[in-house]
Amino acid sequence: MSDVHGELSDELAAASNVLVLEDGSSSVQERVHETLLGGLSEEPTDVLAVTFSRPEPWLDAWADRLPTDDANLGLVQLTETGGWEGKRGSAHVRSVDPSDLTGLGMAVRDFFDGVSSSTRPSVVCFDSVTGLSEYNEVRTLFRFLRVITQQVQTEGATAHFHVDPVAHDRQSLARLKPPFDAHLEIGPEEEHISVSTPY
Repeated sequence: MSDVHGELSDELAAASNVLVLEDGSSSVQERVHETLLGGLSEEPTDVLAVTFSRPEPWLDAWADRLPTDDANLGLVQLTETGGWEGKRGSAHVRSVDPSDLTGLGMAVRDFFDGVSSSTRPSVVCFDSVTGLSEYNEVRTLFRFLRVITQQVQTEGATAHFHVDPVAHDRQSLARLKPPFDAHLEIGPEEEHISVSTPY
């Protein structure tokens, strides 16, 4: 994977926002994810994860692999029982209802407000856009993604947004792609990883 890691890093170097198309069965999914979070094990990095998963696996991985000294770590759990927040270890964790894109946007904004004086790089991971599409119309989700990707770019951060292409019809998927600088498509094998840009 080291060669793939280097090639992807080079191809995505100029991209602030990357749409990752993966069907969830890829054998290289986790390793590509590590590439997109590139360098986190080498220097303190401010990280925000937006996920439908439980916080614990993320927090455990961060504790094991990230230099957390003074870094800002945030996690937003998307759950219908949203509305709580608190500190877990070195991370600030909050929950947001996935149908509440305004609340989710505020959580992202709060993260960037918290790192505004930081000189560390910032990385955001959305896992996943497909999950959000189950609670929001495509048009509404597109507007949200456009705002968030513009914010990521303005803040000088990088972000990757995961989507399962199998779960979307072609028209809906096409409508979600424009806000992104690059599209990373992951097939079932390492050689089926490709990067394209919309422009």
